[in-house]
Amino acid sequence: MIVASWILTVISYIAGAGLIVVGAVFADIFFIILGAIAFLLFGFIGHILVSKKKSNEGSIGKGGMAVYILSFPQFILPFVILFVLLMLLKFLDWVVYIFTDHHYVARFVDYMLSLLLGKPRAFADSDDSDAGEEYLEVIYEWGNHLKLDFIEQKQDYDRDSPYNGKYYKRYRDNLGNYWRSYDGEHVIEEKKVEQAALDKKIGIN
Repeated sequence: MIVASWILTVISYIAGAGLIVVGAVFADIFFIILGAIAFLLFGFIGHILVSKKKSNEGSIGKGGMAVYILSFPQFILPFVILFVLLMLLKFLDWVVYIFTDHHYVARFVDYMLSLLLGKPRAFADSDDSDAGEEYLEVIYEWGNHLKLDFIEQKQDYDRDSPYNGKYYKRYRDNLGNYWRSYDGEHVIEEKKVEQAALDKKIGIN
């Protein structure tokens, strides 16, 4: 896999740089775009291959680490570009919301961000809810959707809790599990907060 990764990474730099130079010399945007795609595509695949070997075997040697570093820009750039586009889309949705009082793509953006960042993110579905009713939808593990119904607002009084003294909104999902939101954006399972406090109390952390 390391040899294949090296070949793909070298191709990504040579093909990418060569096509971009040709496009710049002849002022042809097609070759520039083609060069950028070649650079990202071959390098991305090369990084995936060496990352898989690193994950399976733990150690990949100096040669493997070198190609891992060389191919990392091609791996991370698509995620950076996607993140920037999502944040731009989120900003445009906010601008539209100012004038229309409706979010049109916020749920899609939050879903994509949850996949990109790998965090359970919550967002209010206020447009479709009845007046006075509040609930959240969470994109949880493996893209599963959970509906969280608001129960109450409380303050965390547990001295061993990492959130001691903070106010939070308490929710219950459709499976009967309880969740907390301390910042109004992210949610955490209540049992995880309680477990963290218990670990601190008995001296595990």
